[in-house]
Amino acid sequence: MVLIVAPIIIDRKVYTVPRINESMGEDCAEKSERLPELLKTTAIECGCHYLDANEVVSVNTIDYMHFDAQSNQKFSQLLSEKIRQIIDRKMEY
Repeated sequence: MVLIVAPIIIDRKVYTVPRINESMGEDCAEKSERLPELLKTTAIECGCHYLDANEVVSVNTIDYMHFDAQSNQKFSQLLSEKIRQIIDRKMEY
């Protein structure tokens, strides 16, 4: 049983933070925008479970690429619910 989790989409404001912009590389925000759909397709093709963190999370206003403070709890709740669903379905078999 594998769960693929799409990470948070990087906000394009990341390009305004020099130390982050330099280390993350060109087009990092645009690439991250495509990642959830790519991972969803991969999960379907491989028969894996899928969860998109972007359903409940928001980026912080410091580096524009990590969760804000409220998102940690929201994401942990979403993740635990998904894991429970997976386990419950597995136990039905």
